[in-house]
Amino acid sequence: MDYKEVWNDICYRIKDKNQNISESEFEIIVENIFERLGWSIRNEIITRKTIPIGSAGKSLIPDIIISKNDEYYFVVELKKPNNVLNERNTIQLFSYMRQSKINFGVLIGKTIQVYYDIPNTNNEPKIVNEIEFDMDLEEGIELIELLSKNKFSSKKWKFIARKKLHYHLN
Repeated sequence: MDYKEVWNDICYRIKDKNQNISESEFEIIVENIFERLGWSIRNEIITRKTIPIGSAGKSLIPDIIISKNDEYYFVVELKKPNNVLNERNTIQLFSYMRQSKINFGVLIGKTIQVYYDIPNTNNEPKIVNEIEFDMDLEEGIELIELLSKNKFSSKKWKFIARKKLHYHLN
């Protein structure tokens, strides 16, 4: 798979072409992107899964969860491509990550942000990377490779996240 070509297609679809689409239309575009990255739309790209909270009938509904063999790998929260991401968006993503017991979260809007929830801590998930949707951007190409089904590895994600966070925190 040519990850550079895929990244550039994503940039075109998200940044250049679709600035005024609805969030539901954007969701379909992102589902198609994950399908192109090798994930199955039938059973690995889970859209709008209801996650119950307690016994009061409340629930959370993340936009997309990527899973395989009933194991959740990462959750994706979407905002319109022209929306600047804000603290409220990250809190929403963090809620989905914590309730689903998923350590990785991806927030997509005007940029793409990747978060890691360090296990066994009470800290909020930490941002690992924020990437602009710019053609030929090496960080974007690397991220797409990491998100692809045939290259995805929780161990590799943890290693990269801990390495970046270590440098960021020092």
